[in-house]
Amino acid sequence: MKKLMWMPLIALVVLAMVSGCAVKQPAPAPFKVCDLNAKMGEYTQKVDNFLVILDKSGSMRGGKLGTAVNTLRHMNQTIPDLDLQAGLRTFGSICPFSQVSKLEYGMTQYVTKEMCGALAVQKKASGDSPMDLALSGAADDLARTNGSTAVILVSDGYKNAMDAAAAVAAAKELKSRYMNKVCIYTIQIGSDPTGKAILDKIVKAGGCGFSVNAADIADGDAMCDFVTKVFLKKSNQPLDSDGDGVYDNADKCPGTPKGADVNKVGCWIIKDLEFDFDSYEIKKEYQSCIKKIVAILRANPGLKLIVEGHTDNKGSKAYNDKLSLNRADAVIDSMVGKGIMPERLSAKGYGFSKPVASNDTEEGRARNRRVQLTPVF
Repeated sequence: MKKLMWMPLIALVVLAMVSGCAVKQPAPAPFKVCDLNAKMGEYTQKVDNFLVILDKSGSMRGGKLGTAVNTLRHMNQTIPDLDLQAGLRTFGSICPFSQVSKLEYGMTQYVTKEMCGALAVQKKASGDSPMDLALSGAADDLARTNGSTAVILVSDGYKNAMDAAAAVAAAKELKSRYMNKVCIYTIQIGSDPTGKAILDKIVKAGGCGFSVNAADIADGDAMCDFVTKVFLKKSNQPLDSDGDGVYDNADKCPGTPKGADVNKVGCWIIKDLEFDFDSYEIKKEYQSCIKKIVAILRANPGLKLIVEGHTDNKGSKAYNDKLSLNRADAVIDSMVGKGIMPERLSAKGYGFSKPVASNDTEEGRARNRRVQLTPVF
């Protein structure tokens, strides 16, 4: 009897111990979307269309469907601003022994918000897995498109709920119909090795594309890499990182700010500002040139400048070194007079050591009597 009386107390102690040992799991880190738009000088669009095929069969219950939708949502956020046709097709079943594949969205002009809305309502997984019907349906969906297409199949690949051989055959038929205009990519949800083998066969049937696991593209950088490989290709156009109109391979002054005037080698100049021979006076007609530089500095409050004076080769080195420094100082005085803090500006004089034109002609010598600007961020 006494033993029975102690039982509730023992149960409470055990419960307290278990509760005390329970550790609250940290929330997953927020997904950080990479900005692929910033890389569109380095890359160009590879595909004209994409069709997502989402597995909503019963094997995708238990959080798998949620993982699939979340993965696709992250992909949707990462795709840069491209001119694409897009679609979302699902497959599963509404009631026992039925098999359904449905085009939920598209094919239509891709809009990030609209794809997000189509994904948001995919909440219920049930029934068998008619993956073959979905791939066959995809072939019909693409009949209304032009150009190349990425077909992105998201599934656990669970074999007991589908006819794997029929799914592979449907993938081969899709490829046969569209040839090199279609590549098939698969994203596996979960880690079932048999499912992976089936999805790998579907990718192989597509002849191009690749397989990944959702866990491997869960962070922003990995998803960025995935989207880049699926949607983009390296551009053949030379890169102009600072957008000054001079390609990087010829740009001797990278990092010029937006709106800056540059010479043919990409160095920031005060356009149209010329000095008379043996002079560092800035004439009134050139004050508008200085105002443009001041406007750029005001728009970039963290920007500092090295103001570099230059001369032609008439006269001695020592004299021209001093003259070039005076020209740089004259420009600085003008910018300070227009409200720029002097600590943002420093002067250097290079004399005739860095010509940009031949000193054998008057025209060339006039071009060499100049001031250049080097930004310091």
